[in-house]
Amino acid sequence: MSSRPTKRRLGDVLKAKKCVTEADLLRLLEQGPPGVRLGDLILDQGLISKEELVLALQEVVGCRYLDARFITVESAALQLIPRSTAQRYCALPMAFANRQLVVVMSDPQDLRALDEQRFISGMDISPRLGLRTEIASAVDRCYGEVEGQPTPSSETGGATRLTIPF
Repeated sequence: MSSRPTKRRLGDVLKAKKCVTEADLLRLLEQGPPGVRLGDLILDQGLISKEELVLALQEVVGCRYLDARFITVESAALQLIPRSTAQRYCALPMAFANRQLVVVMSDPQDLRALDEQRFISGMDISPRLGLRTEIASAVDRCYGEVEGQPTPSSETGGATRLTIPF
């Protein structure tokens, strides 16, 4: 018998926490548009709060959540990953130290995204969890600032500097 832990799925975690029912999940999967992630569907339907989703996702993916709207990003980190790659993988490089690049990602378990970012940057990738909409907005804002384009900052009211454990 294998001692490997069973990979938990988001729907199973949310059911175990009594956030959603089996009927909720089946309805969402049947009626939801193809290609939309379960977490996005559940949140859009108002079945759970953002905080409940984040806690469940952290349990599923095994890494910490960072709200990409409120982080300060090192411009040197942005230069390691092209904007097109950041947009394709919904990933925002934030900081680096000791050959590790911290990247907030909507899917920190996406091996293709991790491998490509590792190859492009020449660094090990230390992923953090983020929500797709927050990351997409932050990618536009941060890369726009680096590229000298004006970006709306009224949404965040200014970024907050965070200490990022590697």
